[in-house]
Amino acid sequence: MRACNSGGSRCSFPPHLACSETPCIQYAQRKPPGDGNLLSMDFPSRPGKPVEIEDTVVAALGICPKELYRARDLLAIYESELEIRSFRPDFERIASLDVFAITISAPGETVDYVYRFFAPRQGIPEDPVTGSANCTLVPYWAARLRLSR
Repeated sequence: MRACNSGGSRCSFPPHLACSETPCIQYAQRKPPGDGNLLSMDFPSRPGKPVEIEDTVVAALGICPKELYRARDLLAIYESELEIRSFRPDFERIASLDVFAITISAPGETVDYVYRFFAPRQGIPEDPVTGSANCTLVPYWAARLRLSR
C-alpha cells in the first residue's frame, strides 16, 4: 500500500504491505478543482464470491441482504442507502459469525455506493473509515456499475 500527496511529503508503508505482486485497486479522492491535493492509495483487489445467504447471517444482521459475497470478509448487498444508514448493528450477533468482518453496502443516492464495516470479533465494533473493505467493494461496484476507472 502506498500513499502520497502532491504537497511534496510522502508516506511510506512497510514493503510487506505493498501490493506489487497482486492486482491492485487505486483509490483516489479528488479535491475541488485547483486545490492541488490528491490522496492516492493502492489496495489489493479481493473480489468476493457469491455465497448462500444463511439464516445465521440474517439473524446477525437483522435484515436479509439481497446478495452475499465472501472474500476475507462478508459483503452484504442491500437495495437502498436508507437501509445502510438506518442499520442498527447487534455487535454480539455479528461477532458470532465465523468471519473476520462484515461490510454492508447499497447503491448511493448521490454517490456510487455507501457502506458500513463491522469487525467486532477483532475489537472494532464499527470502523467508519476502513480501507480494507474497499478491496472487495471496488471490484463488486465496478462490475455492477460497469466502471473501469
